[in-house]
Amino acid sequence: MKNIKFNSVNEKFFIILDQQLNIIYSSKGIREVAKTLVNNLELNKYIESNTFGKITTNDYLIYIDKKILKNSIIYLIEVELSNDNRLLLDSEYKDRLTGLYNRNLWEELIHDKQKVLKLNDYKIMLVIDIDNLKDINDCHGHLAGDECIKKVANSIKASIDKNDLGIRYGGDEFIIISNSNTDKKLTKNIEKNLSRNMSNININLSIGSALINNIESLENSFKIADKNMYERKIKKKNKNIEDEIEKVRYKLNSLMKSNYQETYEEVLRISVKLDKLINKHLESKENLNKLDILINKMNLDSSD
Repeated sequence: MKNIKFNSVNEKFFIILDQQLNIIYSSKGIREVAKTLVNNLELNKYIESNTFGKITTNDYLIYIDKKILKNSIIYLIEVELSNDNRLLLDSEYKDRLTGLYNRNLWEELIHDKQKVLKLNDYKIMLVIDIDNLKDINDCHGHLAGDECIKKVANSIKASIDKNDLGIRYGGDEFIIISNSNTDKKLTKNIEKNLSRNMSNININLSIGSALINNIESLENSFKIADKNMYERKIKKKNKNIEDEIEKVRYKLNSLMKSNYQETYEEVLRISVKLDKLINKHLESKENLNKLDILINKMNLDSSD
């Protein structure tokens, strides 16, 4: 087998064969081979034939794809881990309940290995929150809540491309890092797939988005998407309260105009409910203002 000469190497190659990519290379032997491959490419633009002699089917397989870029002899090498190494990878970076990536991967991307994520390959970030998970847990139990979390995760998996990253950030919050050109289409697909999997329990989502580019870090993109998500959540909550206020007002007016005598206690009960709803609505609007102030302060602090 002759040395393999590379005309050019795309960024995805270095995502997969990066010297510090412990996310992918979970055993020492695989990391050493990866270092050799990368060093050969960086220095000589070729891979020595004896490097491939170190590779066995028990470790991982290498596939060479010649169709990715026209006029390029070899443009991308993809690595498939063995089952043993995949289990090691999954145990550290996969969420057991959902099968999505977990918070550990996100922390790696943010703090230690952000260069692993080539920002040119990803365009948008979505932050997703389950609005009513607490209500589901309270009314139907935590097992039902877990099933709802899995349904949201399955909807995310069905909506993203194989190169996108789906992450369970927290209990009821998810992150998607995608190369999709539009957040609207991705959001619509998630909601459509979720509605198909819905059973007798309704699941409500709030979704915020942000662009990923070379100027802003992933963390800043997350702050923007998270802020947009919470704004939508609060606005939906305000709308629900406003609708409830109108219903209570209508009922109160009906009682006042009725031909029969309603008890004083019933009118008082509805009046108190209306008063509580109005206060709740004002409090919700105040929370939205506080959120804006907090985000602005965070932006000022980060600019310093």
